[in-house]
Amino acid sequence: MRLVRRIVATLLTPLVLAVTVIFGTLGAVLLTPPGHALLARIASRWISGAVAGGMEIGAIRGNIWNHIELDRVTIRDQRGAVILNTPHLEASYILPGLLAHRLVFSHVRADSLMLHLVKLRAGRWNYEAVFHLGEGPSSGKAPLHVAFTDLRVAHASVQIDVPTTPGRPHQSASRNARASAQPRVDSSADGPVRVYTFTHLEARLPLLRISTPRRDPLLARIATLRANLSDPELQITSLAGQIVTAGDSLR
Repeated sequence: MRLVRRIVATLLTPLVLAVTVIFGTLGAVLLTPPGHALLARIASRWISGAVAGGMEIGAIRGNIWNHIELDRVTIRDQRGAVILNTPHLEASYILPGLLAHRLVFSHVRADSLMLHLVKLRAGRWNYEAVFHLGEGPSSGKAPLHVAFTDLRVAHASVQIDVPTTPGRPHQSASRNARASAQPRVDSSADGPVRVYTFTHLEARLPLLRISTPRRDPLLARIATLRANLSDPELQITSLAGQIVTAGDSLR
């Protein structure tokens, strides 16, 4: 029996050591700040390789398997311009789907999010180029499945730039009337753009579908939304509905 125990011990000791090393390494990666930074770099490179642009993640926390918290998240287009930035983002997901490039997240929470959408004169939006939306089969790459369910944003701001041709300033109705508000027009590499901003935005969306391999249009289902709009100057206290975009159409 002693001989048997010695043989078993001899065979099992390397296995036990290997398992200990594996779990120790996983613990170091998943539970320590240096491990979180390493995961952030790996995730940034992996996602950047799947989109036409880049994604930067400052740190990753959470149990990794089905829930994650991201700090200092930035998404850029191919020219390096920032499309999205948030100091903190958390979400749940199904890991096998994520590994299969199905970027579907649930229970998404974003704080102090800044979103910059740009309509190009060629007809596409900057986010469409990043996620390969509107590209034909000849492009050789199908769009990713990107969607968010139970999305909530707080203290957010959105800027939308649309191509324009500057015209004459708006004139007041009478000499004594208050000066008419003028639209904001900025210069860009693509020409003049009219700028619309939403500030102090609070929203809850049961579904925000950005892209699918079937090239379905963008879909946003809004349960509630509050914000201040710049053009026209308007305060939205409660808005609910559904937005669908396809090409230049909006429903």
